[in-house]
Amino acid sequence: MTLPNSLTNQRETKRPFRLAAPTAGATTLRLVLMLVVNLSLLAAIAFPIMAYINPPGAHTPWYAWVMMLAWQPLMALQGIVWHRFVDKRPLAELPWRWDGGARRAALWGSLLTILLMAAFVGLTAMTGLTTWRWNSATLPITAILFTLLTASAGFGEEIMFRGYVMRTLGHLGARWAAVLSSVIFALMHTTTGRINPLDLLALFLHGYFFALLAQRTKSVWPGMIIHFLYNGLTCLVWANNLDASPLLFDGNLTVVKWVYKAAMVIPYLLMLWLLDRKQQRTQNA
Repeated sequence: MTLPNSLTNQRETKRPFRLAAPTAGATTLRLVLMLVVNLSLLAAIAFPIMAYINPPGAHTPWYAWVMMLAWQPLMALQGIVWHRFVDKRPLAELPWRWDGGARRAALWGSLLTILLMAAFVGLTAMTGLTTWRWNSATLPITAILFTLLTASAGFGEEIMFRGYVMRTLGHLGARWAAVLSSVIFALMHTTTGRINPLDLLALFLHGYFFALLAQRTKSVWPGMIIHFLYNGLTCLVWANNLDASPLLFDGNLTVVKWVYKAAMVIPYLLMLWLLDRKQQRTQNA
């Protein structure tokens, strides 16, 4: 028995899932074990040095930066190992496609991300919610390392959650695979202390967009690029740290930020719809 692939057409790839025990119980156990391993590695590697990174600054030792920068490649490696050696699927089944559709989604998604971040800064300044200013006290090396640390999440998380978790849930159907993988994606962020309901809702919605993006493009590359850019820009717009942020703000943007993060998903989903319409017109021409 094989499980259907929610991301690629089986008639096109002729490589259905090859789970050793393709049952709902086996799938659940597999995901639980994956989460336990991931949390164990977090406890062994990331948590002990979290105090040095949060907040980042001149006090952060070099080995803390190295260990934290290695975390996302390690997460990506976990997804690949579970895919290849635990589930015994060929690496070719991972959604690595980089065709015209994937490139267009990456390009338009990146431009939209930049516009939405600029809109947040402009709207909050125009409405008087806050005042923005350039930070002359920022340390360039700290800003670069912190930006890389935050942006690199786009690499590991896309492979783990969209490349492995969502595909493992593929037998439930594309919609449920996208929803459940997004729930897991949001809940995993509680390990970093993000337990506010609005923040978790925003994380779920963004995870759902990345899931739909991977399903539409049959690739994790557009999600990686957009996720990388989005997280990198948050260091400029939302970090507000004296050592690490080139841009600072005065005022309380906590709730506004979470609401805006959630609302950002609407134009992202509209972008997907427009790309789908364009693809359909091209196919019908």
